[in-house]
Amino acid sequence: MDQPEAYVEARELRRYYLMGRTWVQALDGVSFALARGSMTAIVGRSGSGKSTLLNLLAGLDRPTHGEIRIEGQPLPLQRDVEMAAYRRRRVGLIFQSFNLIPQLTAEDNVMLPLLFDGLGRAERRERARDLLRRVGLEERVGHRPSELSGGEQQRVAIARAMVNRPAMLLADEPTGNLDSKTSAEIMALLTQMRHELGQTVLIVTHEQDIAHQFCQRVITLGDGRVLSDAAAAGGATA
Repeated sequence: MDQPEAYVEARELRRYYLMGRTWVQALDGVSFALARGSMTAIVGRSGSGKSTLLNLLAGLDRPTHGEIRIEGQPLPLQRDVEMAAYRRRRVGLIFQSFNLIPQLTAEDNVMLPLLFDGLGRAERRERARDLLRRVGLEERVGHRPSELSGGEQQRVAIARAMVNRPAMLLADEPTGNLDSKTSAEIMALLTQMRHELGQTVLIVTHEQDIAHQFCQRVITLGDGRVLSDAAAAGGATA
């Protein structure tokens, strides 16, 4: 049987940081490939290298050694302009703390990434409202973050991450600030959006139950290494 086409590949990624006079190894030879349209979880204890790995894939940091390939092509890690374009056009980011701008409405927060793509305001608004409708917030487009619940804020953050129609969605503890019921709703929403838009989704989480219930595959990190890489025990298969 043919293997699914890989959208992103990590090859022997290593990342060292100098803290004071001591070198700290955050990643130690991490390799894997993510199939196009798949939904994968990265799990592990605090300090295992999860967020470092996500930052490398997002182009927010650069590996000390190793290579990241997108659709078979090396990521241009040394070219700032190309990396900025990669982050803006090909990657959507979702954070635990939502990172919404308090002074802006839900609609304006979602439209914000489109300011740099030369789209007119009417088209930016149309895209934002379509995504807010998809995430169930069509009645909340004019509300500011302080007027929204935690789950609603995360829905706005998901819409914002998707507004540029990126091929890959990276989520760092997207349910970390939410209760269990809202967490399940957010993960179900991410699963639904992946089905609708065909994105490759990678989720960093410390919640094993979330990883196994909603993802197809779970990669476990420990001390900067891949400890296990297996199909989820009952997660989504489509």
